[in-house]
Amino acid sequence: MLRHFLLTVGLLGLGTTFAVTVWLPEQQQTATLTAAGLQTADGRALSVLPTYYSRSRPETVPLSGNLFLRVNLATTTKPVQLVVEDAQEKPLATLNVPSGFVRAWPTGYGPCVTTTVGVAQTTRCWNLTLKTIWATFGGLPVYVSRLGDVVYTTPVPDGSQPYSSSVPIARLDLRTGKVAALTLDAIAAEPDPEYRRNVAEGYDARNTTHDWVALPGNRFLACVTTTLAKWGCRLDVLNRDAQFLYTLQGVANDLIPARSRDGRLLYAIGNTLQVWDAATGQRLRAIHDPLWAKKGRYAVNAFLTPDNRETVIVTGKDDQTGYPHELQAWRYALNTGKRLEILPLQDEH
Repeated sequence: MLRHFLLTVGLLGLGTTFAVTVWLPEQQQTATLTAAGLQTADGRALSVLPTYYSRSRPETVPLSGNLFLRVNLATTTKPVQLVVEDAQEKPLATLNVPSGFVRAWPTGYGPCVTTTVGVAQTTRCWNLTLKTIWATFGGLPVYVSRLGDVVYTTPVPDGSQPYSSSVPIARLDLRTGKVAALTLDAIAAEPDPEYRRNVAEGYDARNTTHDWVALPGNRFLACVTTTLAKWGCRLDVLNRDAQFLYTLQGVANDLIPARSRDGRLLYAIGNTLQVWDAATGQRLRAIHDPLWAKKGRYAVNAFLTPDNRETVIVTGKDDQTGYPHELQAWRYALNTGKRLEILPLQDEH
């Protein structure tokens, strides 16, 4: 169990007790950030770094009730393993994932797992005991909603077709079994006429939409790849019928935003923290502190406070292995971008 302690520091002329409450979108709960790291309200100790940096422990995400999903990545001797556990981290069910693991994510009915064989993808959704498959989707990338009640996919049989602005989207209602044939306008609101003239002649339409994020009001944020002629993707907000509503303003491409606690804001951290109004797509704030570069640091993660008044950006230094060290928490007022304080964090080697 993570040991609680408070660290009093005087830095930048500020004397403060370091304990900040932040929102964890993947966990769907708040946590306390101290110099020792993150501790959630239910007593879990989590890394302050994103999953792809974390060496100390795998991340866990909520499933249903008080159950959580843990993904233990493969080693030289063990395959990827899914673990359903309780709030005290007691394993209740385990499942070894076959080779070709791509990703796993939670739904209210249990975890869904995507694997590949060659270029073909298969997604299987398991119940909470990891003994029964309640849905299988072969050959096509899919988005299964967090509630486990609706699935979106792009039904292109051969995976490639001449470029078209109209991309077919199928919506399957898992409660009723009804399938709705929808159409996504992949170049809606594309402002670059030169880009339109130089679009690729063919592309894999199955991958037109991916990395969906559920928003309030039956809306979704989707990473939309219009063609292969442009790197990354455009972050579009769609309604339940896959109709284009608006695009997030500013540079976003490969950064998939997270939601604030109240769903009013979207935010993503790259070399800059970007914050958007989830209702309009307008970029409200961009924070990139020139002091990072002066001190040889770079941003690796960001958190918002539950009231959306502050952000905490975790920075580190490069140790030539790609793993950040000498971690620090930099606090900023979100409405002004003003730096409030800099605080040390425990390294996670």
